[in-house]
Amino acid sequence: MTQFRLTKPFVIYKVEKGSSQTISNAIMTDDLAVKFLKVNPDRIHLFSEYPENWFKLVGIEEPKIDVTENLQTDKPKSSDTKKGCTDCKKKSQLLNTKMGDLREAYPEIKATSKQDFVRQILTLNEII
Repeated sequence: MTQFRLTKPFVIYKVEKGSSQTISNAIMTDDLAVKFLKVNPDRIHLFSEYPENWFKLVGIEEPKIDVTENLQTDKPKSSDTKKGCTDCKKKSQLLNTKMGDLREAYPEIKATSKQDFVRQILTLNEII
């Protein structure tokens, strides 16, 4: 069993640019994770689980900063948070609306799935 686990469970990353070798939770090994991190140690933020001595395994000095701070890098900065939340709430509301009501409110949108319909609504609202 491996000591490493990627934060996003179904994502597949290339170990190196131009390489055909990939890494994912499905094929994770300690050796593969170390190889992945040796290419770029900043990738540690892509992992939700890793050993405390990961930096020794990779062959670098102990980081001077708290690595858990890097886990937040994919999240919007505080100035962007309000817009992001507003978009999430709107998307959630739209997804919980009946398809017939959406078609009535947005007759110009043509889509075969609710997800696609909502995506087009949100894109339309960004343009306006």
